Amino acid sequence: MTPIAPLQGSSPHGTATERYAQCRTALVAEQEMPKKDFARIDALIDALETLQLDIKREHRLQGNNPNE
Repeated sequence: MTPIAPLQGSSPHGTATERYAQCRTALVAEQEMPKKDFARIDALIDALETLQLDIKREHRLQGNNPNE
């Protein structure tokens, strides 16, 4: 798996929501490249999943039901 380099201007101490937005922007940019780095795209998707779970924990949500 290709490691994810720190995003430009990013801080590892930003909120999960900020890191998610940065990672999403990086994913979109990577997908628009003429020559795709699929290992990096996979790593970004995995990072987005982890960040999504972090955001849900911050908001005390579990599962897919926001009413939980």
